[in-house]
Amino acid sequence: MAERSRRRPVSPFRLKRLGFYLIFTRFAFLVFLFIITYSLKEFDSQAYPDWLPLVPTAAIAFNFVLYFLNFLFGSSRLFHFFQLVSDLAFISVLVFYTGGVDSNFIFLYYALIIGCAALMSDWSSLVFASVATVLISAKTMFTLLKGGSMERLKTIIALLFAQSIGMHLAAYLSSLLAINLYREKVFNEEILENIEDALLVLSPNGKIVFMNPAAMNLLGLSEKAIGKAWSEVFSRPGLEPLQRFLSEGGTGRLEMDIEPTPGVLLPVNVRVSNIRGGGSGRPARVVLIEELTIKRRLQEIESRSRRLQEYSVISAGVAHEIRNPLASIKAAAHEIERDITDPELRGMMDIIIKESDRLNTILTEFLYFTRNKEPVFESTELYSLCEDVRTLVLAGDVPPAEYELDIERGLKCRLDREQFKQVLLNLSLNSVEAGGREVRIRVSARRESSDEFLRKHRKIAEGVPTYSRAGVTITHEDDGPGVKEEERKDIFVPFFTTKPKGTGLGLAVVQRVVATHGGIVLADFDRPKGAAFRIWLPQAGYLEEK
Repeated sequence: MAERSRRRPVSPFRLKRLGFYLIFTRFAFLVFLFIITYSLKEFDSQAYPDWLPLVPTAAIAFNFVLYFLNFLFGSSRLFHFFQLVSDLAFISVLVFYTGGVDSNFIFLYYALIIGCAALMSDWSSLVFASVATVLISAKTMFTLLKGGSMERLKTIIALLFAQSIGMHLAAYLSSLLAINLYREKVFNEEILENIEDALLVLSPNGKIVFMNPAAMNLLGLSEKAIGKAWSEVFSRPGLEPLQRFLSEGGTGRLEMDIEPTPGVLLPVNVRVSNIRGGGSGRPARVVLIEELTIKRRLQEIESRSRRLQEYSVISAGVAHEIRNPLASIKAAAHEIERDITDPELRGMMDIIIKESDRLNTILTEFLYFTRNKEPVFESTELYSLCEDVRTLVLAGDVPPAEYELDIERGLKCRLDREQFKQVLLNLSLNSVEAGGREVRIRVSARRESSDEFLRKHRKIAEGVPTYSRAGVTITHEDDGPGVKEEERKDIFVPFFTTKPKGTGLGLAVVQRVVATHGGIVLADFDRPKGAAFRIWLPQAGYLEEK
């Protein structure tokens, strides 16, 4: 019973249709007023002035001008205010010259008060009711002062009191109506229009009667599709799976792939429900379409995270078992090297020592990669952080030709200083190993929100969920040889490397650290030379906020 008694919200397409009906009814009523006033003047030319039909005529012309301006500049409260004030003026002229409180047109004040509550606000109807009462009282009393009996005065006062009570009661009731209309407007315009999933309403006769902006963006449609048959709209290439599902006529949900624009295949979950109402025997249908790109991406991330946790458990045991004998091998090699005088044998022992060091480095990177250490956030000045990295790189065996910093001093971000130093160091060492001493490296940073960052790099950020947060963008770029096109998709995959002595963990570490900071890392190879890695980080600590 509770479900049946709940009020159903008015559908948005009905509200839009209602608006057109009200405009049409308004002009029809003004024409009707013209006919009435003209007939009154013809019937009793002594009691009514000859120009009386000009009042509704002027109202029609003025309303045409107002609606034309509304069409050009859009609806606003100022437009409604001028409309209501002009109506008050036209109604007052009609009432004043057709008998005042005894006028047959006094009911127009009630219509004005109801319209005021619907167009402006609930309290404004009370203001207009009070103004109308004052105007009609002033006109009536002014007429009585010119001449009138005491009995007539008592009758007029009673009529004025009754009209005043009636107008203010109408204002109160219409304010309640206005509150309900506002709730319907919030439901339709604020909720349905801004819902993240695509929402369509299909009429019983197969027309699209409502479509929110998310549906237009997802399906690549415009408002022109509203009012057309869905079978025609969804028959275009790429949307046939949706058309086939809707043609079956049932309800429920189904996952499918659609191609709203050529070359862009989107996985979606389509849910169809029936709604009844409106006096039709056949139900209308509500179609809710959820894009699954982000959901599947999150599932992949979760699966990858589980695998990494398994790696971390295994690697701890493996590293313990390998590192101890490795240290023994290196120590023994040093001892043997002291007693060897043969240059060839000393060279072989040197190889054993260097390869032991390299194997130890691989184990260290592997442990760093698999260790799930949460970042310790602190307010960090980015210039000093990058300056430390530059010092380390320039002091290396193969320093770059140039290492430029383009970072505003004092620009700060909350991050784990040591972890992010490793991120920038990995990127810089990759540039040096690829380009040698001739490479030029440039690191820059600037304030930028996440949605600005993703819009700017839309071409390389496909599939990354969009959200809006304040943050900082750090760009690391070089003019080295870059990465071959066939290798670009795998650069963040652990253990993928094209270097003879590489571990394939440097960029994997970069991606993992950025992810634990709640950031985004994008590889940009769309440039004449070299590569750029663009990192966006939230300005506040990601895990701290969570």
